[in-house]
Amino acid sequence: MPEPSIKTKKPPYKESIGAQYYNFNKPDEGNDFDVTKYEETTIKEETVKSVTITESAESTPIMASGKVYDTKSQIPYIDIEVEKLATDADDLARMRGDLVDEGGLIQTTTTPTKPFFAYGKTVELSGGHYRYDWYPKCQLIENTDETKTREESFEEQNDTLTIRAYAFDEKGKIIKNSVDTSASNFPKGLTEEKFFTKPIITTEDLLKASTPSKATIQVTVPSGETSLNLGEKTVQDLCENLSIEGDNVTGSLKHINNWTEFSKTDNSGNFLPLYFEEAKGQAKGTVKCEIKGTGVKLKKPVAVDEKDGLIVFQVHNKDNTIEVTSEGKETRTLVLKDLELKQA
Repeated sequence: MPEPSIKTKKPPYKESIGAQYYNFNKPDEGNDFDVTKYEETTIKEETVKSVTITESAESTPIMASGKVYDTKSQIPYIDIEVEKLATDADDLARMRGDLVDEGGLIQTTTTPTKPFFAYGKTVELSGGHYRYDWYPKCQLIENTDETKTREESFEEQNDTLTIRAYAFDEKGKIIKNSVDTSASNFPKGLTEEKFFTKPIITTEDLLKASTPSKATIQVTVPSGETSLNLGEKTVQDLCENLSIEGDNVTGSLKHINNWTEFSKTDNSGNFLPLYFEEAKGQAKGTVKCEIKGTGVKLKKPVAVDEKDGLIVFQVHNKDNTIEVTSEGKETRTLVLKDLELKQA
């Protein structure tokens, strides 16, 4: 048995408030909040002067046999008072539930419908440490708007927003998720940007945020005069104004008749050429693609040609998608819904 001992700790202390983050919840129609649905973009602001947290803690002693048997404690909500140097006009109107028309008129109503949003903040600690906090279910309760006359010397005129955070889980017990870089179990590889890219709701979300991202498979449209090595056809014979933005493929696919070099049987229709530079000159099967959806007869992945990095698919319907895989890289799914499929 080890001998009793004393261990002196020197925890980091707070030095400053850092950036704040927010992301609006976007529930389905008929619901006011859905913890699984937030907007794609998280907003970051570096205009914060101070943040004050007030917990609405309630403790009720449970008496039995003339003494305290237990104490029941709960926190119905947490109020977050944020003093800010400036606030984005569009986002403030949205938080307040104001009505904004197409002409830019902002109207404050007596019975606003205020949306829920996730609120996050960074606390800067000594020794280069930080604490990151997410409150996934929040509403703006009130905001102050005091304006003074300009004096000879500059004086800050700040706004104060009071945000109320509620429990966001199904059982109504969790209000906040946070991590501290000085903690012994702080996730390795986690950064401020990764933590705040989207609201952290579950342990799985935190694991995903801290796991290094896999490289993305690069796919492009081959130049128009590129030979497809399938007869005499070139890329420009198959398509017009073809482009790839993100995973969305746009442009027009011409209708080709009796392309026997492509196939002896199913050889008429619309054909999509793609180019994968990382497959060129590599081992066979470095990059594989599989087309899925209505009309697709091919039911297995096809290797991109390792000689020229090219592959051509017959597109049967705009609901078709192309799943691209390569070992050690993030799987991509190309969406074809915006393609124009020209008819004969």
